[in-house]
Formats: sequence, structure tokens, C-alpha cells
Amino acid sequence: MAIEFERKWLVVDQEWQRNVSVVSTERIRQAYLYNKDKIVVRVRAGEVHRPNAKDVKNFRYGAMTCKGPSSVNYPDEYEKDIPFDFADKIIADYPIIEKTRYVVPYGDDICLEIDVFGGKLTGLIVAEVEFASLEESESFVAPNWFMTEVTHDSKYSNANLLRAML
Repeated sequence: MAIEFERKWLVVDQEWQRNVSVVSTERIRQAYLYNKDKIVVRVRAGEVHRPNAKDVKNFRYGAMTCKGPSSVNYPDEYEKDIPFDFADKIIADYPIIEKTRYVVPYGDDICLEIDVFGGKLTGLIVAEVEFASLEESESFVAPNWFMTEVTHDSKYSNANLLRAML
């Protein structure tokens, strides 16, 4: 299990698309099997498109993720790959979040993940950035098209967004 050093921001409108070079697009559908006492179990089915990749340009994947509280205000996270078809069957029985994730390089070592939500959450755009350490997270300077930071606002966790949709 590893600590997930991640920060999130709201992104207003489509300005971000004018200023970036997208390296991959990922269509994500995910369901939450458990969401209680700051512990979350998620199943995700994703379809990735990487137009400029030299190896595999398109692929599908499944993943099961468990997140829980840690001592440093960032969640512990454990993720396991599972077959796409298996993930797809599991999430068929649950309400789902739908989003398209655009991966964008930023600087030398950072990738921005821009999540454009669909379904009942259409219009919501959230940028996520994952870091190797707390220090890297704290020293990050966000692009000017990132708006309000919502890292510690629990209503913007995907599990709680789904809960609010129901």
C-alpha cells in the first residue's frame, strides 16, 4: 500500500484545451462497491487511446482500487489490475461515474490529468496531479487555468460525486 499524494482543482470551461498537448485520452466508467468511514473500494473499466504512441495505441483495462485514511492527510491506496471484461460486468450492477481523462505533460516530470465528466455530471471538469512525495506536492505551481483547489473538499471525491447524483 502506498500513500497517494494527489491534488485536485476545478477547471472552468474549455480554456485548458487551447494551451495543452494531450498525450492520451481515456474513457473511464467506474463504480463504488464500498464507501464508508473514509474507506473506498472502486472498480474501473477504462479504454485508452494514445495517438502518438510507438507501441500500443489503444487498449482496455480493468482495475480494483481500495483507498483508506493515512496519517498524513492523503489517502493510502492499493490498486490491482483485473480483466476489462470482469470489471465491465461488475460495474454493470452499480451506478457509475463516466468521465473522459486527458493526460497532459506539464514541465519535465509532471502529468496533468484533466477529467471531463459526463452523464449527470456533465459540465464538471476536475484537474488532478499525482506526486511522488509530499514535498513535490507542496512545491507545485499550478497553471493559470486551474481555478479553485478542491484537494481536501470531500464533496469532489468521485465516490461522493456519485453519491450526490443518486
